[in-house]
Amino acid sequence: MTSNQTGVRTRWRQAKPTTRLFWRAITYGIASATVAGAVIGFVWDVEVQGYSGNGHMVAGLAFIGLIYGLIAAPIFAFVMKALAKFLYYSPGDFVTGSSALFRLIMGGLTLIGVGVTAPYFAVYIALTDLLSGASTIPLYSSTILLLWAFGVFLSQVLAQQYIVEVAPRKHKKKLA
Repeated sequence: MTSNQTGVRTRWRQAKPTTRLFWRAITYGIASATVAGAVIGFVWDVEVQGYSGNGHMVAGLAFIGLIYGLIAAPIFAFVMKALAKFLYYSPGDFVTGSSALFRLIMGGLTLIGVGVTAPYFAVYIALTDLLSGASTIPLYSSTILLLWAFGVFLSQVLAQQYIVEVAPRKHKKKLA
């Protein structure tokens, strides 16, 4: 391991938990939005157009997902960081340290935020397809909703990592 890698790891460990939450949220957001775009593009290409093999739809929607992630992830990360500071660092506040409330708020933020801001009103179209009462639901609509649920799951992972980092540590006593 080079000294540069050691320095990066040391800086990461020394960073505040809210800073680590912020950067994880950006990384998870950009990566998941890009992968979601590619998966939706593939499913759309297979279901609607019959798989053509050229991957234009996959690449195009992956690029749209990447752009969405680059725009939305820092905004979501900033809001998550602010909520974490409010919920875990406000002295005398009744919600201080409430991990269940923190996880609920993070999940709700992702559920509503992505649902409202997703490119091409993807979630709205998928929910319209789902609630239309049709005998079959398009596969790409189901995929959009599953990836939306995956985004909420990732927010729960982020919240849990943050909670573990700020939880009081119990130090083992050394036996004499």
